[in-house]
Amino acid sequence: MLLPSWLQKEYHQLVALKQAQALSHAILIIGPQGAGQEKLSEQLSIDLMCERSSSACGVCHSCELMKANTHPDFYCVDGRNDSIKVDQIRTLSKQVSQKSQVGSTKVLHMMHVQNMNVNASNALLKILEEPPSGTFFLLTAFQAASLLPTIRSRCLLVNLPTPTLQELSQWLAERYPDKNLTSLFWLSQQAYELAELTDSGKDAFYFDFPALLQTCIDSPSALVSLLKGVDTKNVLSYIKATQALCHQSVLFSVSCDRREEHAALYEKMITRFGVHKLLSTYESLQLLKDSLGRTNLNAPMQFKHQINKWFS
Repeated sequence: MLLPSWLQKEYHQLVALKQAQALSHAILIIGPQGAGQEKLSEQLSIDLMCERSSSACGVCHSCELMKANTHPDFYCVDGRNDSIKVDQIRTLSKQVSQKSQVGSTKVLHMMHVQNMNVNASNALLKILEEPPSGTFFLLTAFQAASLLPTIRSRCLLVNLPTPTLQELSQWLAERYPDKNLTSLFWLSQQAYELAELTDSGKDAFYFDFPALLQTCIDSPSALVSLLKGVDTKNVLSYIKATQALCHQSVLFSVSCDRREEHAALYEKMITRFGVHKLLSTYESLQLLKDSLGRTNLNAPMQFKHQINKWFS
């Protein structure tokens, strides 16, 4: 796995600690959302499992199992889409307390631990206080403040830097030479979020959306056509895109930077809606986004209602 330039320093420091047998049994990697803390911890997991060297050799039995995602001593929990619950932690506690089946190392990889509930946090703390022999805990988060101080104090804290726009642009250009992903910086400047959108084929929607919204402002009748395309599968994309353009328009109202790719659209949005309405729309869409998956709310209908209200 080739890590981007802004992760290299921290990665090599962790490998050096492993080589010196000075690596903590618990590592908490904190960074801006989308900066790549999950990729860094994933690579470190592979390195820790290797039976031959400080960084993965790629040929030993453990490395082969990790490649195939079948290593019996590697456990992964992802809290990105749902909170991490106490039953999950208790199950993992029983698993890692057993003797390793391959080699002498076990790794528990927990992503987005800021989404643990209170009971899960307390259960994890108990494991960290009395860690099973040969077990490493790799935790990732983008909000350290939401974690128990006692959990943070038992981990080696690794703070990732925010990549510069130059680093991000270069990495995207090397990975996707046929796509001008820098033109999506209005949506996100998070490296792996843009990569995920591109890999899933969802980037085309965001490339087109600013022009679609501008058409709706110029010709209100076009709004009906735009909203007809909203359904349960894509409503989150519509919410994210609308939110991002509201946010960028508010920023533009302060900077008035004519070099912005969508400066003409931002000016029209400010003139048409005003900064106060842009902010209130952003906040109402955030509430709608937070409710997705938690209630029986008809999200497409609510989104359409809010946009019609916005344009009224």
